This record gives sequence, C-alpha cells and structure tokens, in this order.
Amino acid sequence: MLKINDFDNFVFDLDGTLLNKKSELSEHTIKVIQKLKKLNKNVIIATGRSGHFIYNLLEPLKISTPLITINGQLLLKENKIDVLHASKFNPFTCDLLTKFFEENKIYSFVYTTDAVYLVNPINNKYYDQTHLHAERKKNDFIRHKHAKAIFEIKKSYSEISNENILKFEIPTSFVSSSILEKLQRFIDMNATDLLHFFSSASYYEIQLQNFSKATGLEKICQIYNFDKSKTIAFGDETNDIEMAKNVKFFVAMKNGNPKLKAIANDISQFSNDEDGVAKYIEEHFEI
Repeated sequence: MLKINDFDNFVFDLDGTLLNKKSELSEHTIKVIQKLKKLNKNVIIATGRSGHFIYNLLEPLKISTPLITINGQLLLKENKIDVLHASKFNPFTCDLLTKFFEENKIYSFVYTTDAVYLVNPINNKYYDQTHLHAERKKNDFIRHKHAKAIFEIKKSYSEISNENILKFEIPTSFVSSSILEKLQRFIDMNATDLLHFFSSASYYEIQLQNFSKATGLEKICQIYNFDKSKTIAFGDETNDIEMAKNVKFFVAMKNGNPKLKAIANDISQFSNDEDGVAKYIEEHFEI
C-alpha cells in the first residue's frame, strides 16, 4: 500500500490521463483532486498543450501551483497567466526554419509565449479551408481569456518574426509527404537543436531538444523548493517517459502507450474514461 505521507507532489498529465475522451474533468476527478489539496499536497499539471488552452479548463480544480506546458518549454506561475520560464527558439534557427516554410508553402500553427497563430502562405484557393480549420481547431480547446491571440490567421511568417516562438505544429493534411521528408532532412542538417516528430497521424511537431515534462518539474521544484524525491506522477503517452524515469513513483494509465507502461511502477486498473486517476488514488491512498 502506498502511503500518502510519502508524497508531497502529485503530478498529472491531462489528455488521456486526468481528462476523459471529451476533454472534460469528471466530478469524481475534481472531488479527489480537492481532497489532495485539503491534505496540503502540491497538485501540478504537466501537459503537452499550451497554457492558452487550459486556463478555464482547470478552474474547477482551484489549484494554486505552477503549470508545466508545451512539454516543459513553457512554465506558468500559480495564476496560470504569467510566464515563470520559457525556452524559446533561437532567432537564427527560427529564421532558417520560417524561410524554408515560406519557400515550400508550409502551413502551420505557431505557438508563442502568449499567442497561437495559424500561418498560411499557401495559394489563395485554400483560404476557406484555412478559416474552417482554424475554427475547428479553436473549438477543440477552451480559450485562455488572457491570451493575446488564438489561431489568428497570418499570410506570411514575416508577420510573426518578432514573436517568442516555442513550437510549430504542421497539419499533415495540408502538406505532401515529399515536402515533409524534405523538411525532416533540412532540420537534421541545419537545426540540430530541434526535435521533430509526428505527435499523431494528423500533426507533425517541431520544438526544442532537451526539454520535457521532467525538466519542467525539476525547474519548478528548484524555484518553489518542492522535494522532487517525494513525487508521484500519472500519464499515458511517450511524452511522459522522461517524467516517469525521474520521479519516485509513476503510474501509467490503463489506456496508456505500451512503451510507457513498460517502465511504469504501476498501471491503473481503469482508463481515463473510467476515472482511472481518481479511483487509483482512492484505492491506494485510502482518501
């Protein structure tokens, strides 16, 4: 039996873990998180999402701890608005990449410290599709009421050249496989400080190397004097692997990726659609 006094920090991924398939927090989950708060536990969210999309979503939890977002590249203070720490693309790399995007007509979502843009250098025949895609994407998330812009459409990357860029997300339906392969070769040859990968069949992402939820957690523990050795974390995907390796105890979700399950200390009996986190905490900590 796990002992509640052995852990000060409870770290949770969102999608596939704390949230159900509808991207909602169940009443059961909210109730259990509030119990942890009453026990003076540090409840920390660690997500691949940008902070712009989770501000209102987290309101029912009433947590007063910093957020780990964009897989550790953007840390937000307790108010979920102000930036605690941001790891941005260096200007030279960013200039190289955006010039390549312009030359090859690559359409992407661009995440910055306080906004998300949709940059569309594609032929005008895609204009209506661009607007539909932006609206659909916008509706997938809950808007951060303090964000400067959410999916504002730009026609050229030059319009955002002065922004603090954290991540590019390319919808694969808007770019050919040959252009994506060309982009992969270009990054490998010219921008070795970048990590690029398919986050799903629908999106190809580009972000900084050497950042993860684990590095974000390390930074937060240093700044707030949290004891990282007393941390339990929950997650479901490969972007949780580094965190799993760097906490005292890690629980992979029943619905989790096999690679993550293979290194987890335990696996939840229930999925994220079955309040897996809440049930695990109630059973193992008897709260």
